Amino acid sequence: MIIATKIKLKPTKEQEILFWKSAGVARWSYNYFLAESERHYREYLEGKQDKKNIDEGEVRKYINNVLKKTSHTWLKEVGSNVMKQGVKDADVARKRWFNGVANKPKFKSKRKSKISFYVNYESIKRTNNGYKGEKIGLVKTCQALLKLKKNQKYSNPRISFDGRNWFLSVGYDKEFESVELTNVSLGMMLG
Repeated sequence: MIIATKIKLKPTKEQEILFWKSAGVARWSYNYFLAESERHYREYLEGKQDKKNIDEGEVRKYINNVLKKTSHTWLKEVGSNVMKQGVKDADVARKRWFNGVANKPKFKSKRKSKISFYVNYESIKRTNNGYKGEKIGLVKTCQALLKLKKNQKYSNPRISFDGRNWFLSVGYDKEFESVELTNVSLGMMLG
């Protein structure tokens, strides 16, 4: 079973600036993919495209190979996985809409959307008083990050802001002992 935990962070001023930039890049990449997929779908309806959906890998390659090197150099300031996961999240939301599972995804605004971004699970290294992340450095936490077994990794790590504090949310696998049920009844008096 995957258990999730949320840990309060104590970032430095420089780290907090990097958190804000990362959240902005995640929001921008989500919106960029939605705009590109809308454009691609319109072209499909007009008969200019063969496929109904645009491939998220193509969009990521275009951002990395063209935009990041020319007009969007600010994308280099944050971890590369922030942009990558923003595009993937938008692709999942768009596919869920096409499959009829969810409503049409909306563009994220600065004021109304949740401020959060993805942290690469492979780069998270647990330390005694915090964790170390890609381009973020050592971030202090209010409580220690759970120590995992040798081959385990944190799943879907995200940093979010609740209007006052920054938090790291991670998931991890935990095995529970199975309990055999008996025919014994247990009653409680709530009188």
